[in-house]
Amino acid sequence: MWNPDNNINIASDCKKLMNWFKKAGVFIDRHWKKAFAISVTFVILFALVVIIAATIIKLSWKDIILNESPFTLLGGIVGAFGLFLTYRQIRTQSKQLKEQSENTRKQIAAEQFKNAIQHLGDSKQAIVLGGVHALHHLAMTFHEEYSQEVFEVLCSFIREETATEEYQQRASKHPSIVIQTIADKLFRKKVEVTDEKTGKTIELYRDFKANLSDAFLRGVNFYEAKLKEANLTSAILEGCKLSGANLQGASLYNANLQEARLWKANLQEAKLLDTNLQGASLYNANLQWANLREANLQGAVLIYANLQWADLQKANLQKTDLRKANLQKADLVEADLQGVDLNDANLQVSDLSIANLQGANLVNANLQEAKRLFGN
Repeated sequence: MWNPDNNINIASDCKKLMNWFKKAGVFIDRHWKKAFAISVTFVILFALVVIIAATIIKLSWKDIILNESPFTLLGGIVGAFGLFLTYRQIRTQSKQLKEQSENTRKQIAAEQFKNAIQHLGDSKQAIVLGGVHALHHLAMTFHEEYSQEVFEVLCSFIREETATEEYQQRASKHPSIVIQTIADKLFRKKVEVTDEKTGKTIELYRDFKANLSDAFLRGVNFYEAKLKEANLTSAILEGCKLSGANLQGASLYNANLQEARLWKANLQEAKLLDTNLQGASLYNANLQWANLREANLQGAVLIYANLQWADLQKANLQKTDLRKANLQKADLVEADLQGVDLNDANLQVSDLSIANLQGANLVNANLQEAKRLFGN
């Protein structure tokens, strides 16, 4: 009677045998020189044993030849070694074909990269846009070789393209489709690829630091953008949508963020020295440890913002809305706080030395241990 367990056992045994042969093949392939030396030595020893045995029992060469058993065994060994040499030759040819295929692949990628770069310099927007898509696709397909290079090329394109007077006049209210597309692909959209070395899924462009210094980015949508430690020095970010963006440690020295929307943005440890944030909306933003020295925050909305340990020395905070903001241990030395609304704000242990608080609303503000010397 047919027993399915027997078939399962046979299949299992076959699988184990195949795995053993596979491991043996890999071992021999790695140590083929040793295997060859061992085989030659074995054949020589075998021949010596046959000769010695024949001498002892007084067999003639004719008797040895007529006795086929030793030679059958020897033939089997030689045949097995021949099969190994054939296997090794096939493996070598396969490796060569793979290397040729890899070289061809690299050549094709290099040609695609070259063509895409040329498209970026075209006068027609559609062709430039095609170049952007081609570079992004190349970064996804060959991410180990091209992702960082594509990232840097597109950041450079933004800087150079937006630096022209022609572009700034054309994009005085809204960014061009090309610039917004690049911003979406590099900083906003989450693109995942598989790391060939580890097999793990990684996010494309995630660990790269953008250089967008002096770029004209008025009105660009950077919603939830990944701009950690980005260089945005002297960049024009007027009216940009940066809500939920990660700008931790970013350099925004002398940047223009007037009327920008930064709701719940992460600006922890950001460098905002002499930055224009006039009328900006920073509702519930994280500005912990941020450097806002001499920054212009006139009329800005900072309700529920976290400014703990922030440096606001000589900052312009006239008529700024800081209701329920956390300014614990903030440095407000010589800051201009005229007409500021600090209702329910936490100013515990903050330094308000020589600060101008004329007309400020301090109702329910926590000023416990706050330093207050010589100001108005």
